Amino acid sequence: MGHLVSRGWDVKDEHISSAQAQEFKARAQMSHTQHWEADVTRFQSGSIVTLATGIPVTGGTLTLDSSDPIRRRLSLEVAGGSDWISDESNWGDVDWEPDDAAAPLTPFGQWVHLYVVIDKVGGGHFPRFKVFCGPIRTNTWERPSQLMTIEATDPSQTVADYLHLRRHTYKDISVKDAISQMVDDALPGALYNVDFNTHSTTAMIQHYTAEAGEPRWDTCVELAGRRNLETFFDAWGDVCIRKEITDDSDDDWDPAEPGPDIGYVANPVCKFRDGEGGNLLGITATLTREGSVNGAITTATFKKKVGDSNRTPLSYIDSGPMKWGDRFGRMPMVDSRTVSRKTDDFYDSMKSRGRKLLRRRGGMLRYFDFDALPQYWAEPDDKVSITVEGITENHYLSMVEFDLNGGPMRCRTRTVATGSLSTEADTA
Repeated sequence: MGHLVSRGWDVKDEHISSAQAQEFKARAQMSHTQHWEADVTRFQSGSIVTLATGIPVTGGTLTLDSSDPIRRRLSLEVAGGSDWISDESNWGDVDWEPDDAAAPLTPFGQWVHLYVVIDKVGGGHFPRFKVFCGPIRTNTWERPSQLMTIEATDPSQTVADYLHLRRHTYKDISVKDAISQMVDDALPGALYNVDFNTHSTTAMIQHYTAEAGEPRWDTCVELAGRRNLETFFDAWGDVCIRKEITDDSDDDWDPAEPGPDIGYVANPVCKFRDGEGGNLLGITATLTREGSVNGAITTATFKKKVGDSNRTPLSYIDSGPMKWGDRFGRMPMVDSRTVSRKTDDFYDSMKSRGRKLLRRRGGMLRYFDFDALPQYWAEPDDKVSITVEGITENHYLSMVEFDLNGGPMRCRTRTVATGSLSTEADTA
């Protein structure tokens, strides 16, 4: 699992083999040297122009968080000494001061591409591994230290920035086409792919109205979620529309799904373990009621009603220490939407939606925070195994943070403890 060509190595690089991928993973499991570098591009006159390559990165963080609608956020510090590619010459040691809008590291349409390079055991280095692609948003230049800090996000932030200029109704259009339309509107001229689940092409939006001022990316996420899909930008700056991941789906993940494959319990994307020869450096376990859920209620407001308008599907945990209404109490989440017409089919879809929400969010939250040797291919939602003092547990990664100063990676996992689920029609 965790095919590196689908994550950070270019499929066009024919010299990358399966054996080399395994060698790369094995090397990352032990003490190794790493360095980070960045390229900068800009869309100009109908093509992508490279402004700078191999920019040396002296520090910063890369954060990947599945709970954040903006999945990838980058902060990096830059030093001089790289080659700036220009029409005139190679500039050698560069003064990176952002003195005009055409400078490589300014937020005027410049995109940063971040790579990591690690050494091989017998000498040499692996091909550089891509972990981020997105537009620069902020450039902070300090004097007299000459320290420059670049803030960037994946392209979803640019899509979010482009608010709906007027009230807009999405009707009789597929989820995939609606998302593609909004992304195209917000990223004119950008070159990207749309990697999509086939269900997104047949899942039709009957009626959804985005109000003036609503961010387009919020609409993309909402429309995908209503059809049990999720959407995000990957390390290559491509749009992924895939099946929404639920925490109880141990081994039903389809490797053909768009985006990074999340692995299986029997074959996790990453393995972390303590002790001699392990890659786990420190761990904290937390069990909390905060954010816990033991019921999911789906409600709707409609313009035309058919049948009993008071039926509100309630899904709940009906056994175990978190039983709905037992000593744990009632901690529901509510999913509300506006639709044009209520039918029995819609009611059934509401019940299905409630159960899926509860599968993903239901239960007492138990999570690990830990530091480990960097596993550069790790992505949020990956299934991983964690072994501490000989006991192995299976978790999902929810957040990954890479230290660009050369330190360990920091991770948070999620797992939930639930009983069995029930669904009823609640008229309360």
